[in-house]
Amino acid sequence: MIDVHVKHPNATEPSKGTYYIVARNGLHMRMDTDWVDAVIPMKELQALEYEKPRAKILLPPINAEVFLQIYGFFRSVYLAHQTEAAVLLHHSREHGWAFTVPRQRVSRAQVRYEMTQRLDGYRCVGTMHSHGDLQAGHSNTDIHDEASFDGIHVTLGSLNEHPHLSMEAEIVLRGHRFPLPVEQLEGVIAPVQVPAKETFLKGMFRSRLYTVAENEVLKNWTVPQEWMNQVQVPVQYWPRPIKPIEPLPVSDPSTTPVSEEVLLLENKLQQWKSPDLVYADVSSEIEGTLHPHQDIPPEKGAIESPAQTLSPSKPPVENTPVVNTGFEKTPTTSEGFFTSLWRQLFPKPGNPESKECEEKK
Repeated sequence: MIDVHVKHPNATEPSKGTYYIVARNGLHMRMDTDWVDAVIPMKELQALEYEKPRAKILLPPINAEVFLQIYGFFRSVYLAHQTEAAVLLHHSREHGWAFTVPRQRVSRAQVRYEMTQRLDGYRCVGTMHSHGDLQAGHSNTDIHDEASFDGIHVTLGSLNEHPHLSMEAEIVLRGHRFPLPVEQLEGVIAPVQVPAKETFLKGMFRSRLYTVAENEVLKNWTVPQEWMNQVQVPVQYWPRPIKPIEPLPVSDPSTTPVSEEVLLLENKLQQWKSPDLVYADVSSEIEGTLHPHQDIPPEKGAIESPAQTLSPSKPPVENTPVVNTGFEKTPTTSEGFFTSLWRQLFPKPGNPESKECEEKK
């Protein structure tokens, strides 16, 4: 059998030998041999038997009157705000169970409340909060908040399915959680069977539904207004600017200088809006044939050549800028820039301006 040394300020540690050390940061082993002297961390004492963690509440069950009043308060908050709510549980050996409603800020997904409220002659032994119409269960936030609060922690949910509700009750000790038997809560009937499809739709928590027992408390009792006044619901609104937004300044066309490019674009836009504009088929230009509308008199918007059918008429050549295409300085005439460029790249046979004609000459 290996000795066990409990390390505290007044204890004297053995000077040699092999033994276990129970320290603040866990279990260790001191190894003192003919070739090494070390202290190593240990996960378990292999020479001892296993112990199963357990917890049993020694307090009497929460009576039906207290539980149903808490349930009525949670349901009233849900019907008024569709949010969560919370209460503190207190117990006295002489007076039994009681609860208080602390000041709290609630929302649909969480509740923040003060845990400092106490009753004379009572001991605060836990909490109880709701999840509105969501399934009951201890979320990561609940587990974090309850890790440092030893006691009973109960969550109620599915308040929209009255008289049914979902519930999760646990005992928390030093961050370790143990299930609380439903027998510790009076006023609740055993869970009803839930279809598999409904269980899948309920979410991440277990979807066992309990039933609220019939009691005179819920028939002839109303939630005090003082309890409802403890619930604060943050107002959600879109922030508005302090000063009204001023309209953007509009420039005066008569005083604002306009570039030549803008004038050309405006001129082209006006020409495209002309009702007398006649379009030609692209195939007629490629084949070198004229469009049937070429017989229209000039005053009606006739187009003199196939190349001019792809774009509206433009100002005279002498009034238009010269565009450098990289091949030849070609004025932007009424036949269009791309049509003129096409004529230079792919000249037609017999065109006196083509290179073939120049070579024959």
